Amino acid sequence: MFKQMYKYIPEMSFGNWKIVHEYDDNQKYCSLYNGNLGAMIDHPTEYERNKYFIDTCYGNVLIAGLGMGAVILSIMDKKNVKNVDVVEIDKELIDIIKNYVPFNSKINIINKDIENFIPKKNYDSIWIDIELAMKDTMNIEYKNKFKKYLTTNGFIKCWRSEWVNLQDLIVI
Repeated sequence: MFKQMYKYIPEMSFGNWKIVHEYDDNQKYCSLYNGNLGAMIDHPTEYERNKYFIDTCYGNVLIAGLGMGAVILSIMDKKNVKNVDVVEIDKELIDIIKNYVPFNSKINIINKDIENFIPKKNYDSIWIDIELAMKDTMNIEYKNKFKKYLTTNGFIKCWRSEWVNLQDLIVI
């Protein structure tokens, strides 16, 4: 289950980013905005969009996009997750989130653009959780780019893949 990020991260603005604590149906949650664009929320609907990956990831994990770290907190203590490499382009976001979120030693945050990232190892589970992955054609491009870095039974999943044929995103 998603952690309630408002318990870790205070409301603030930094650079183009803003973190806001909001309420919906008497439930408090945390939202991350990049300018006026919503980048992440820790609302139950967001959890549902990430649930498949959270439940099925294992081994060496690659995540494109840090957000507020809710997916990472949700998987880092799983016994079958060895380590998690997170690729995030925005150094300011990395610094703020790392300052507030208690990541464990399995987490390695890499300040790089996922477009230019070349893995040095193979992964069992890859999660593409960035704005560009919201475009159906980008889901397929990321799958094609990273499938050579998958282990034999590894898989790639994109945040918005419920709008795309799941078979196009899983590589076995």
